[in-house]
Amino acid sequence: MVNLLITLLEPFLIGGSVIAGAKWASLYLNPGLAAVIGGAPTGLISSMFIASDQRNDYVYNYIFVTAILLVAVLVYYFILTKTELDKTYAFIIAVGFWIVAQVINQYRLGNLRGL
Repeated sequence: MVNLLITLLEPFLIGGSVIAGAKWASLYLNPGLAAVIGGAPTGLISSMFIASDQRNDYVYNYIFVTAILLVAVLVYYFILTKTELDKTYAFIIAVGFWIVAQVINQYRLGNLRGL
């Protein structure tokens, strides 16, 4: 159990630093730089923590995950700028889209079979 916690600590600190860094940049720099920090390629960073024999499959799946994320962000931006919906509803719709699209994608790739 201790080994598991130690194994997860480094990636947890890196991921948390990305989110905290984006928040800090939004407060003290500007939203554009906050987006750069928040948009850090965490999937690429996390690939360094994936076993070598699984890294190719991880990166292949990451391509589709990233494409779906891009569409979800476009949906979110469209709702924020072209409608009168509250930001919370826009966020819920975008994340809901992301979840549904990811489930469909993971099923299509065969990653949900046998769970």
